Amino acid sequence: MRPLKRYVTTDLSNRESNMDIVFDRWVGQRNGLLVVVDAYRDVETWVECECDCGKARILRAQVFKRQSNLSCGCLNRASGWVNSPTYHSWSGMKQRCSNPNHLAYANYGGRGIGYCDRWERFENFLSDMGEKPKGKELDREDNSKGYSPDNCRWVEKIDNIMNRRCTKYLTVNGERRTWVEWANFANITRGALTMRLKRGWLPEETVGIKKRR
Repeated sequence: MRPLKRYVTTDLSNRESNMDIVFDRWVGQRNGLLVVVDAYRDVETWVECECDCGKARILRAQVFKRQSNLSCGCLNRASGWVNSPTYHSWSGMKQRCSNPNHLAYANYGGRGIGYCDRWERFENFLSDMGEKPKGKELDREDNSKGYSPDNCRWVEKIDNIMNRRCTKYLTVNGERRTWVEWANFANITRGALTMRLKRGWLPEETVGIKKRR
């Protein structure tokens, strides 16, 4: 993103303080897909924004304040998809990887997980992945790699959960399954399985293969 051109005001003594006030007031505000990343004042106040699609847009602060659902122009190109599950999956992916304020950033962008340059644009994501099937989620086959066409797929929610780094496994009689799978096998909740293991139950007793003494 190119740096903003800053204009010299006539009152040089107040220039720096005025710029700080303008910056603090506007930076971080969101309107639609635009987030303010810089601001300055000449005759009017101007804001430089970054769109969720990755492009930049500079506009008057009053326009940013008075109009709603703004974008760099990509909304016009993808207007039929903005409220769709597919668009939300794409937008969520970008936020997790690039927005330090996102709740999940530490587990994604914070540990080096990003997305390919091609997927900076929603149209490319849609072309590569197709429309999100009902009841499925965006998943990375290899959790050590980022989001890209060759590492992503649409999967059932339970499959996505079991493919996470934090997924726990239990081996019973030489068979390794996730805790969720063993809980389903034993017809108990995962919480019940967890408590049994914490209380010292043997794996075979926990899943019901062997009776507890």
